[in-house]
Amino acid sequence: MTYVKNTLKLLLNLLVSILFLSQTVFADPPARVARLSFINGDVIFSPAGEKQWVKANLNRPLIVGDRLWTYEGARTQLQLGSASFFVDGQSSISILNLNEKISQFKLTQGRINFVVRGVTSRPIEVDTPNLALVVNTPGSYSISVDPRTNSTAVSVFKGKAVVYGKKAAYRINDKRSYRFTGVDLRSQSIKRVDDNFDRWYQERTSRKLTTVRYVSPEVIGYEDLEDHGVWVNNKRYGYIWQPKVAANWVPYRDGHWAWIEPWGWTWVDNQPWGFAPFHYGRWTYVTNRWYWVPGPRRANPVYAPALVAFVGTSRAQLTLSTGGIGIAWFPLGPGDVYRPAYSVSRDYFMRVNSSNTIVKQKTILTQVYSQPTLPLTYANQQIANSVTAVPSKVFVQAQPVAAAAVAVPPTSITQTQVSAAAPVAPTAVSVAGSEKTVEKPPVKAEEPVVVQNPPAQEPISFEKKEPMLAKDPGIPLDEKQLTALQPEKPAVVETVKVEPEVKPVEIPSVTEAPKTEEPKAEEPKKAPKPEEPAPQAPTPEMPAPEKPQPEMPKPEEPKPEVPKPQEPQPEVPKVPEELPKAPKPETQEPSVIEAPKGNAAEERFKEPPAVDQRAIPGEPETQPESEGFKQRPENKMTPSEPEAGEVPVERTIPGPPEPNPNEGFKRDIAPSKPEAAEPPPRAAEPIDIPEPPVHKPEPAPMPTPKPAPMPEPKPAPAPTPTPAPMPEPKPIMPTPEPPKPAPEPPPMPAPPPVPVPEAPQAPPTPAPEPPVMPSPDGAPNPGNVPSVQ
Repeated sequence: MTYVKNTLKLLLNLLVSILFLSQTVFADPPARVARLSFINGDVIFSPAGEKQWVKANLNRPLIVGDRLWTYEGARTQLQLGSASFFVDGQSSISILNLNEKISQFKLTQGRINFVVRGVTSRPIEVDTPNLALVVNTPGSYSISVDPRTNSTAVSVFKGKAVVYGKKAAYRINDKRSYRFTGVDLRSQSIKRVDDNFDRWYQERTSRKLTTVRYVSPEVIGYEDLEDHGVWVNNKRYGYIWQPKVAANWVPYRDGHWAWIEPWGWTWVDNQPWGFAPFHYGRWTYVTNRWYWVPGPRRANPVYAPALVAFVGTSRAQLTLSTGGIGIAWFPLGPGDVYRPAYSVSRDYFMRVNSSNTIVKQKTILTQVYSQPTLPLTYANQQIANSVTAVPSKVFVQAQPVAAAAVAVPPTSITQTQVSAAAPVAPTAVSVAGSEKTVEKPPVKAEEPVVVQNPPAQEPISFEKKEPMLAKDPGIPLDEKQLTALQPEKPAVVETVKVEPEVKPVEIPSVTEAPKTEEPKAEEPKKAPKPEEPAPQAPTPEMPAPEKPQPEMPKPEEPKPEVPKPQEPQPEVPKVPEELPKAPKPETQEPSVIEAPKGNAAEERFKEPPAVDQRAIPGEPETQPESEGFKQRPENKMTPSEPEAGEVPVERTIPGPPEPNPNEGFKRDIAPSKPEAAEPPPRAAEPIDIPEPPVHKPEPAPMPTPKPAPMPEPKPAPAPTPTPAPMPEPKPIMPTPEPPKPAPEPPPMPAPPPVPVPEAPQAPPTPAPEPPVMPSPDGAPNPGNVPSVQ
């Protein structure tokens, strides 16, 4: 029994420990932030949970709830380690979520170009009023929102992306651009033209960086170390970075302090490179100069607000030489343990130290975490001029440190206790980072957007937290305190339109949209006005390809249009173009298929497109092709049927007798005239017309056309002049056999008559000769075979 009781106690203690650790891990701050790394022009900023706007500060760490607005002509850049965002002018952007699992932004107006480097498992999501763009692949992307047209444009320069709407999702592949309207993803293919912003973006992302040889690419701001310092190989620490600064320069002195939740006091440096060396790694003083020592390159870096130790506590404050109370600090050195002022788990404490420096004695990290007041020795504490001190007001009011720094006697530093936090409570100015407020932007940043992943909770305003922060100066609120301040129903998603759970990805719908639009836009330009009545006939078939039978009487109505095809008669010189378009074997097939139309014989060359439409009723694209069928059916018919290439050859057969081919061509081109004059073929076709209503008589006529294609579909044009003997068009079918010997001579005379365009068709026959060109390798044919091998 005793054994069982002890076992139960152990299990209970283990369960309590697991619950405690899980809650503690949940309370850990995120290991990532977004850095405001570049500012050009007027860029304003509103901190999380606040309503006032101030001028944006370079190197400001951005967190969930922060908002940015760029005025016209302004530009800014945000860095997230392996990803960088470039914001154009007149853009409104805010952060919805940012942690180790996701980077989620909100764009209600303007444009963002961003690049993703390396393989990452963290998705990047940009939410707009129309859609949610999700990227999981390295590449280059662009997204812009136009509130005037309620549309969002997405471009994938390189990579892959998925856009989510209210009830649909589409994948966008490499080198594709689309514009989506509304929340139902009505798409339209667009062609982008690079502008100055795109060129600036390309310049900043096309640089080859060598810094990644020495630091992890997840270190935010590593890109700016390239041009502002040099790497030196040190025997003790390996490769260390020397900034290009004055000899008397000291880390953590050229900048200001700001209060950023949940870390508390955070250093904001003024240097263009001043982010990575102040939130990662350690500083060492060698040969009268300061060098930055990065953490292990393969470690996943954890962001820290400032890797310093403060001099003085709330009970033992530092007294300055000026007589006032001051705040002092110095940079941590290699191997020094960083003690966060905010509550963290043991796992976070180990990671934030081991990822930024090499601690030889691993056990000391456990001891320091278990004993927060354990005295420690720091590498840089005794170095001359390493300590920076300012009056408390300068520290709290986010004022420049360099101009207000005062000297501190070494005795004061050694006699004053070192702590992890600055013993002073923040104010509203500390949160904003500036005393000067600016006018709000003209755009509502609270506009609802479509989201794929749920955003984080909206931050609590500083006004609600200030009384509790004053009770323990310099210590941020923990998870329990923040939960107590949260309303019963926190407004997490009230301003965000969440995407439904079912989000299918439909690739064809996105890719086909531009294809259908582009040819439609091009074909009307190519199609002449005389052909406009012809497209009108297929247009009703486009929406309802399955309804050709109800259209049976409709073709009879176009009979008065028979004179209209006479207008295309001036297109007789284009006969070579139409010859491949309307092979008569095909005309026989459509005659069987279109027998219900009754006027199929009148428009044999127009019928092939109708045949194609029926063969592929689901492709509306083929119908617009029928509209331009008179002009350029060759390109479309030839790929569909190789016989089309033979059609001109057979038609050239009657071509040698110029008068006959001209008439034959005219009859072929505009059969409507001869057929209008020839009711007997029409009578033969009406015979087929009653059969199609049965819906299965079509196979019966099918055999009749099939014998025609068997010899060669093109002899059929010869019978068209012969059908003059009204009694039997079918006996005419054997007549094509005599023209069969004719095909061989016609290729020679084919160039002289109107088939002058056919002359170009003759060169295609020598086209096989180019393959003979490899023969130079060896004149005999066997010589060509090894050349292929």
